[in-house]
Amino acid sequence: MEDFLDHSNRVDKHSFWGCLESGKPEIALLRDENSGYRFGVKATPTFFIDGERIVGMGREEELLRLLDEHERRSNGQVGGPGLRE
Repeated sequence: MEDFLDHSNRVDKHSFWGCLESGKPEIALLRDENSGYRFGVKATPTFFIDGERIVGMGREEELLRLLDEHERRSNGQVGGPGLRE
């Protein structure tokens, strides 16, 4: 970690270590991890579209197809006139 911080001009080392030592990042990580378990997430990426769990994603086109399909099923009520516009 020190090597990373030594090569970074944008990170305030004092603030960084203070945050890390506060335990807040670990608490946030555990909270997110527990949320994932509650929703049955066992792999990344996992997406939820209208409650449907989609595990893994090959290509961007497939995600856009799923979003377009959802928009059609919801009568265009989600995403306005078009998700890709």
